[in-house]
Amino acid sequence: MVVVAGSAWVGTAHGEHGQGHDRGGLEFALKPKGLGQAGQFQFSVDGPAVNYFAQFLGDGFHVESSTDLKQWHDVELLKATDEETVFQDGGGSTKSRFYRVRYEGGTSTWGIIRDRILGPNCAGCHSEGTTFAKQSDLILTPDAAYGQLVNRKPANTYALDNGLELVGTEGLASVGKSFLWEKINTAEGQHFYDDHPGYGSLMPLGMDPLTDGELKFILQWILEGAPEHGTVAKVSALANLERYAPPPSAALL
Repeated sequence: MVVVAGSAWVGTAHGEHGQGHDRGGLEFALKPKGLGQAGQFQFSVDGPAVNYFAQFLGDGFHVESSTDLKQWHDVELLKATDEETVFQDGGGSTKSRFYRVRYEGGTSTWGIIRDRILGPNCAGCHSEGTTFAKQSDLILTPDAAYGQLVNRKPANTYALDNGLELVGTEGLASVGKSFLWEKINTAEGQHFYDDHPGYGSLMPLGMDPLTDGELKFILQWILEGAPEHGTVAKVSALANLERYAPPPSAALL
């Protein structure tokens, strides 16, 4: 039986073992499940990180195993659901080993926003040539999103007259002036529609609102000046998959 000889962590592709705390990594425990086919060791993720793995593994995130913290190899993902995530390590079953999670996508906070939030939720409508992109003068595909959002005025004339910009770089002062934040902050939906009827609809249109974790991650990025490079928000915030739902009374209006 394999003995897990180290804690697992979420880091960047080129990080060193143990730096996950500095980078806002999400810790998780490995729960042995025994031996699978051909004596390969199986284990599951235990604790609140299960939902996190179900959302991200297989799409830029990889679990790796090592016996010496120098040579690492990928561990096979067998199952990923909200209830359980199971891996199988094809290495020898008699050696102690360490595990880690490596992220191959954008290593900056902006890279995660671009690839994990805007890409799946916004880029489909806001891509070159679409009606939404033309109406909003806004393209959110990975190759263009940063330049289209940061330090740029909105096409919406009401927002423009109110002095808003899509995303500013002045930190806290930019949050109240961010048209992007107005459009995605569904918890303030009543204020949005009552006080700014000319701003259009909350986004993403026709889809579930962004999760509370995604909103917190974006808000922290704006508060830190919306940089294109560097890490300014904790990846662990994305583990919160709850979404805002209007009160029953408001839903009947």
